[in-house]
Amino acid sequence: MNNKTKASDSATSQPQTPSSTNLADLIWRNAEVLTGAFKPAEYRKVILPMLVLRRIDCLLEATKDAVLAKHKEIAPKNYDLRMFLAPITGFPFWNTSNFTITKLLEDPDNLKANIEDMVSAFSPNVRRVFEMFGFMATIPKL
Repeated sequence: MNNKTKASDSATSQPQTPSSTNLADLIWRNAEVLTGAFKPAEYRKVILPMLVLRRIDCLLEATKDAVLAKHKEIAPKNYDLRMFLAPITGFPFWNTSNFTITKLLEDPDNLKANIEDMVSAFSPNVRRVFEMFGFMATIPKL
């Protein structure tokens, strides 16, 4: 093989970065845990919604305390939450649950109820995403 072939091969292949390798390892380790409750074809019912949940949780993390404080202030007044909470998060969605993924993991005995609380406290647009996944029906199997 000559140098020209090596250069073209390396240009077309994508290198594995440590973070992408770690993410892939994490996903497959979690898939192995699912084997008891789910068939391999059903993994998507859990993994994709959990990835979305974690991603949204990360996006909202920096504004969580401010959202909770504002929600506590305005909830009794029945204001349109979108008008107050979306500007705080900087996104067209929010979550008014006290739970984050990290807090969910701190209470494994109540995981089902706590995930349900977290998902139901999202803004309506995000709740619809989880409804389309059928995620609430999947939670009892976790």
